[in-house]
Amino acid sequence: MLNKKAISAVVTTVLIILISIAAVIILWIVIRPMIEQTGNALTGSCLDVQLEVTNCNITDESVTFERGAGGGDIAGVKFLIEQSVESTPTINCYFAVTPLQTKKFYISPDTSTPTHPISPECATTESGNPIQINPDDKADIAAIITLENGDEKVCNPSGTPYLCST
Repeated sequence: MLNKKAISAVVTTVLIILISIAAVIILWIVIRPMIEQTGNALTGSCLDVQLEVTNCNITDESVTFERGAGGGDIAGVKFLIEQSVESTPTINCYFAVTPLQTKKFYISPDTSTPTHPISPECATTESGNPIQINPDDKADIAAIITLENGDEKVCNPSGTPYLCST
């Protein structure tokens, strides 16, 4: 006759092992996406990119910015125009900008002066309407970087908006 107590102990041990394996698999399924997202955020090097608006001109509706020495490659920039009417339209411009480079962009087409069309690197605004720069508006800038998985990430703005003037 078989010893039922010995079989019961084996079955209990096997069940505990199977439950432990299932718990590890479920935890891995839950935790893995969080680990991958954190890794993508850190590899984007938003921490090192230094951008600063150095001029915002109402007359020709242009924004000039300067890139600092730090950071890796960026895919482009996002201009943010903080308007006094509680709205902040944005416009994305895609181009390569090297460290210590200064660039000027016309962000609104000037119909009276054809020499100042909207910069070709700049897409339309998110709303599809052109941006109008007005007195007391403030311009800020954020880097757009490409992550290792090919997705784009917009970094936080520089945090020091530039007051637009003539």
